[in-house]
Amino acid sequence: MIHVKIILFICLSLILCSCAFHEKYPPDWAPLVKPPKDCLTITGKYNAYGSTTQPSLSIFLAGQEAKSPNLNTTDYIEIKKGDNEALIVTVWNENTRLAEKIYKKDDYTCTDEGMEISKGVGVTTEWVLGLGWAKVTLIKATDGSLVVKYKDGGFGLFGLLFPVAVSEIRYYKYTQKK
Repeated sequence: MIHVKIILFICLSLILCSCAFHEKYPPDWAPLVKPPKDCLTITGKYNAYGSTTQPSLSIFLAGQEAKSPNLNTTDYIEIKKGDNEALIVTVWNENTRLAEKIYKKDDYTCTDEGMEISKGVGVTTEWVLGLGWAKVTLIKATDGSLVVKYKDGGFGLFGLLFPVAVSEIRYYKYTQKK
């Protein structure tokens, strides 16, 4: 009987300590384009910032792997197709290349939505001890913009006492560089 109470306590804790924020695609943005099989229609040059309230596109695509201290001076991002279905992401500030990241075919997946890049699973240690994950889906809009669907979540123990689970979906839009 004690095992049933423990399991019930854990299940109720997970339900009561869960949080989900799933933003809908903004209806005033241009419709999304259904990608072809190779999903490489996302190539192009895009402004690094869509608005002052959203992160730079370089954070999603180059991230910490780029190891450049100058990513906060990013002007635009260039995405182009490389050899063997590789995707080359270059971070620029005017005419200076700040960073470059190459995604091999194994690093991304073509889905019905667009190109999905998994940011992997990692251990979280800030306030919550647990596992977290993130995925970025790159989708082309009919107006030429690049839409980023950022999906993350995780679960663990808050203060090593209370189980928590979180899930979030957000959309960001980056216009083509002219």
